[in-house]
Amino acid sequence: AGQRDWAAAVLCLRARDGRLFELPAQAPAQASSGERAPGVAAGRDISGQVIASEIKGDIYISAGPQLAIPPPPEPQRPPETPGFTGRASELAYFSARLAEQHLLAITGMAGVGKTALAAHLARQAAPADRIFWHSFRERQGIDVVVRLLAGFLARHGQDDLWRTLESARLSGGQAPPVEENFNQLVQSLRGRGYLLCLDDFHYVADDPLAALLIQRLTDLLAADGLALLITSNEQIGFLPSMELAGLSQADAARLLQEHGLQLDGNVLDELHRQTQGNAKLIFLAIDALRHGLQPALLIAELAQIDNIRAYLIRQVDASLSEGERAIMSALAILLGRPASREAIEALSENDDAQRILDELASRHLVAVQRRGPGRVYDQHVFVQAFYYDRLNKRRRQDLHRRAGQFYQTEEQDALAAAEQYARAGDHAQ
Repeated sequence: AGQRDWAAAVLCLRARDGRLFELPAQAPAQASSGERAPGVAAGRDISGQVIASEIKGDIYISAGPQLAIPPPPEPQRPPETPGFTGRASELAYFSARLAEQHLLAITGMAGVGKTALAAHLARQAAPADRIFWHSFRERQGIDVVVRLLAGFLARHGQDDLWRTLESARLSGGQAPPVEENFNQLVQSLRGRGYLLCLDDFHYVADDPLAALLIQRLTDLLAADGLALLITSNEQIGFLPSMELAGLSQADAARLLQEHGLQLDGNVLDELHRQTQGNAKLIFLAIDALRHGLQPALLIAELAQIDNIRAYLIRQVDASLSEGERAIMSALAILLGRPASREAIEALSENDDAQRILDELASRHLVAVQRRGPGRVYDQHVFVQAFYYDRLNKRRRQDLHRRAGQFYQTEEQDALAAAEQYARAGDHAQ
């Protein structure tokens, strides 16, 4: 009721590129898509017509009567991995498997180092501009990665799917069902030499669309120049996977030495046994030891507690300043969404956020990713859970509400704002 459009026409066709006919070339007086004045780009309005648009920042400002389709977001890059140590045999083995089979699924316990290993493998296997990287988060679906893949392809000159999705969004129309976009994805990925990296795949592994997408992608492996690299905390029922074990004792010792710590044999043996070589737990132990915890006390207490992870994070937290804790809480409230420095400053109300972020990153308490010309920041799920849970309900809602306001007004990311408002209980917003 109240809507003029009550039906939508659907066209089914077998044309591989989706084009029914070629349009005649534009008259010379019109803006050419091949020759553009400085500061002007070819955009398309929601009807698909090419128009001239001025670029301001990353947004197309339409020079025509209708809204132009904006350029896609900056692609996510593999995370930076400072402190990556050892794993020589694993890197060689997994690299060979990826090169031979063009498909590699790595599983293992949280914190064991799957993401860091995958980032190194990706950089060895493909040029930076050929790597698509996405880390799934809780509550995300396959539709998210389809949209980001469409944006990635658009940045490589294949913008048909991006225009389809954005036209539906901007016009308020109905986008095609996610699975119907798979055909267009598959055609666009053929023969391009892309490496698709899907990190933390366990968040979507139970989605039937995930199995369908992977099946369609695996049809392109080798012959069509595509490679697929997946990490997951759990086994994936529809994919053969290789499990990554913890660091060897020799690699754990090397990691400690690189951070200025030399433990005697018995202490090192016990630390390695208690952590099972889990790289994140060892990093937390290193930070606790470097900030005053005695090795003998650490080992004695590790042997008597049930939750090693919580114990180590509490030891690390005791060494943080109030400003650093505020930054950690601000990151935790975002629940895995990488955040800009500006977002973290707004949430923590700390104008010295950049210095603190650099310090926390040097302690491996904050992860850093490049996003276009800048950087975004995130936490490991171990650390995020600790700082999120320590907030009382009222404080948590206040921070979610503040995050919603920031994403709504400053970064103008409606999806991020909606997610934060929902968690704050502001469902009208």
